[in-house]
Amino acid sequence: MQSDPGPDNPTMGPGSQRVALITGAAGSLGRAIAHRFASAGFRIALVGRRQPVLDELAAEIEAAESGIATTVVADLAEPGGAARAIAHAHHRFGRVDVLVNSAGGWTGSALGPFAEKSEKDLRTELENNLITTVLACRAAIPHMLDQHYGRIVNISSIAGIIGLEGHAAYSAAKAGHIGLARQLALELGKNSITANCVAPGPVSTAQVRRMLEQGHPGIQAMLEATPTGRLTSAEQIADAVAFFASETSGQINGQFLVIDGGMSST
Repeated sequence: MQSDPGPDNPTMGPGSQRVALITGAAGSLGRAIAHRFASAGFRIALVGRRQPVLDELAAEIEAAESGIATTVVADLAEPGGAARAIAHAHHRFGRVDVLVNSAGGWTGSALGPFAEKSEKDLRTELENNLITTVLACRAAIPHMLDQHYGRIVNISSIAGIIGLEGHAAYSAAKAGHIGLARQLALELGKNSITANCVAPGPVSTAQVRRMLEQGHPGIQAMLEATPTGRLTSAEQIADAVAFFASETSGQINGQFLVIDGGMSST
């Protein structure tokens, strides 16, 4: 077994030789998080559904941060997809220290009044936004237990805390991220494994900016309800994720950090 990279091991500096696996790496948030970890010296496993985008991101990391990245194309909601992604990272790098669950997002077919949504649409939304995270955690935890160290960070949402009109399944899934982190904190804390959540409000992703340009009433209303009057940047979310993955936060476990410019306080 490789040496424990925990805070009591003097042979490993911050980020040195550590490995971060990021799901949903092809998206705007996943990309920002990957660059943030690479800049801290982590080796990166990029997981997503679009090989060309993952390859482009890996090349960016190797050029901008002189980092080391590997890519895995996988649908984490499918049987065996998460296990294959984790196994690839472990085979490539020998360990998985940080799991960032960034896979997911809104699916248009699930939007609207809950009672009007089909079972298929609801299942798809839950699979994309919760089952992917559950299965990724299930696949990564045995490796973290073996090395007596790990950091799990779920990307939740304020929708999982205050709800979001027309997004019942998405809100349920994001609330599930918080519940899962709390449960894992209880079960795994004694093994130097922590689990936490970042809960963003509207983030300046390509999708959100496009919706604003199209005059989407829901996104516009959320922005108007944000006291700071602006979207959160993907880089600000990445900084919060990096904090939860750091030794500084070693005693923070089972918590969630809301980053919404004060929207949920109004």
